[in-house]
Amino acid sequence: MLAAIDCKLSAIIDNFASKDEAKNVEEEDHIQPTLLSVLHPQDRNRYVNALNNPLYDLLLSADTEFIWKEDNDEAKGRLKIDKESSVTIENSRLLRQDDVTLKVDRAFISFDEPLIVSWHAKNKGSERSSSFITQDDDLIAMYCSSSDSEPFDPRSMMDVASIEQARYTSNHANYWRISSFPAVREQHCEFILWTRAYIPSVNRDLDTNAAAVFHMIGSSARVPIHKRSKAKPVGIHLSLPNTEQSLPSSSSSSVNIHYSTGEPELVYESLTPVVWYSPSDIDNAEEITARGVSTTYKAEELCASPANVTGPGKFHDPGLLHVVTLDGLMGGVEYNYRPGLLLVEGNNKEEYLWLDDTLTFTAPPSPSSREHHEPFQFLVYGDQGCPEKGYTGGALSVAKQITLDVLYRNTIDDDDDQGQPVVTTTATTTSDNITAAQPEIRLVHHIGDLSYAKGAGHIWDFWLNMISPYVTRVPLQVGIGNHEYDTIQNDETYHPDWGNFGNDSGGECGVPVSKRFALPTSNHDVMNTNVGQPRSNGVFWYAYTYASTFTIVLSTEHDISPSSPQYRWLSYTLSRKIDRSVTPWLIVEMHRPIYNAFDMPAETRVADNIRTEIEPLLVRHDVDVVFSGHYHSYFRSCNGLYQQECDNGGPFSYITIGTAGAKLSKAGVSEGYEHYTKAAMSEFGYGRVTVWNHTYMEFQFVGNVDGEVLDEVWFWK
Repeated sequence: MLAAIDCKLSAIIDNFASKDEAKNVEEEDHIQPTLLSVLHPQDRNRYVNALNNPLYDLLLSADTEFIWKEDNDEAKGRLKIDKESSVTIENSRLLRQDDVTLKVDRAFISFDEPLIVSWHAKNKGSERSSSFITQDDDLIAMYCSSSDSEPFDPRSMMDVASIEQARYTSNHANYWRISSFPAVREQHCEFILWTRAYIPSVNRDLDTNAAAVFHMIGSSARVPIHKRSKAKPVGIHLSLPNTEQSLPSSSSSSVNIHYSTGEPELVYESLTPVVWYSPSDIDNAEEITARGVSTTYKAEELCASPANVTGPGKFHDPGLLHVVTLDGLMGGVEYNYRPGLLLVEGNNKEEYLWLDDTLTFTAPPSPSSREHHEPFQFLVYGDQGCPEKGYTGGALSVAKQITLDVLYRNTIDDDDDQGQPVVTTTATTTSDNITAAQPEIRLVHHIGDLSYAKGAGHIWDFWLNMISPYVTRVPLQVGIGNHEYDTIQNDETYHPDWGNFGNDSGGECGVPVSKRFALPTSNHDVMNTNVGQPRSNGVFWYAYTYASTFTIVLSTEHDISPSSPQYRWLSYTLSRKIDRSVTPWLIVEMHRPIYNAFDMPAETRVADNIRTEIEPLLVRHDVDVVFSGHYHSYFRSCNGLYQQECDNGGPFSYITIGTAGAKLSKAGVSEGYEHYTKAAMSEFGYGRVTVWNHTYMEFQFVGNVDGEVLDEVWFWK
């Protein structure tokens, strides 16, 4: 297993720039790369934005016309115009029909693997080079369909790049290298090369939406998507069931396995998500197959544009979204697992389609087990995003460091003589009372603003792929932020007079996050729920336990005033659900902070109002620490902060850590807030929390370069 980890780690390292580059290169603010991650020719470190791509606008324009050759028997190779054309073929600039051959280097398309599309002159005797017969403003478009019988529509492309963009993306004159083919849940894909006709009265600048006529001058064969890829589990991540309360008598634990697939190209009557699992280090251990449930969402379920628009760079079919709960786990034991699908055919014949790789996780400790009292670590951060492979900004460099931390609990040092990274433990214990070795990282908390898809649906797949090295090993517990939920185009969303709740979700309105992170309630909690008591609300507000911690996740994008359902649930949970002898550490997480010190007046107004609503409740129930994101910077308050005064009976600290990848904020500390500010900086990184026992907890702010600890504080009871 270690060899497999080393291989994956080496692949991750190859995608990153040097230490100095990772430190100094700032990420473009919330860019959503196109489906095929096309780069700007003018800036190799900047992706074309899927939500603002002039080429999409050009090809989708009602004024744009297309001419191509039909290849079916009835058409017999004749040219086809998609509507009554404003120009004749004789007037076209360069009708080079079938002058160019496009070739795909694979017989089958597989997800997450590279693909090369090359072009060359069709006539072998031609003296023209491929670079001569193709021009910078020629376009390569990718078309994918679910059947051979679908009529061709030139506006139905899934992505497109100019020849200039393809060359810059690949650093090659005659091919376009797609470094990792995305999850496209269709039957086959093909690539078509279009050239633009010259019309004297029309501006030829591709950055406009001017009328244009495009001729097809080359096309690839239709390349089928591999059947195994369509059914391959992707976006795999773990989570803890929603337990809602401390469970002192439970002798086992549970974990959820989430993943997505397409629909396999097989005839079947029923499809069920399944996960095979078994303890890793126990001889002759029982092998169990658990069954789960599936869901999905369609464009019409999203509340506004661009998320609910079908077209390139906007809605993207998420496939089937599965969740399987593994119950009865032995706390602290490592398990092997493989997610897959169970297909039942008409004759009741069963066929299992499993993930090729075997993954591992460590089961959460049960309250009655010895592991419940042992030290452990968790990571916490917000505001990550995902600009996909090859980028040197914050999201990937933080994900790299987290992967190293989770897999090895250390950082990479200089290479050894064989060119392999040297593993060195970096964390040290600073308390005189504790001398234990560094414990394992057992889960990750992400406090909202996850993928920054903002309506570009394929970004969810990109983001989950980026973080997969660690979220397939430890549970990922998420909250929602403004970029998952907020919109101004839906009256049902929250818009208080004092708020600045805009259109930050791009019309997603919480649908993708709630479907991808469905949180089944544990069996124990179902059995012990009283009729009429306030309930959690899926991924929006909920609670969970892990060992000696009880964590409450709130939504600052919903009403949390005293008359609201969320406030009533919070009050009930704090007063009725927590046994501090079992879970002495009480943590609250919310995306928007209620304390901060940075000079951002609109955000400060929001913080002040939310603080007025919930701060007395948090203090009354002795919340230990509050984690938030939203501000793309790091902040830590003084101890006991309440009503803006230190040592006044409040939590140990309010910590803002929206530093996992989104463009950093440069706002300085505002005058008048210095007295409760213990630390403030604009650096990429994440929080690492060590729960040593029922008395001591340690917090570290870990930077994205070498895992340097930039700030540290101890809490003790």
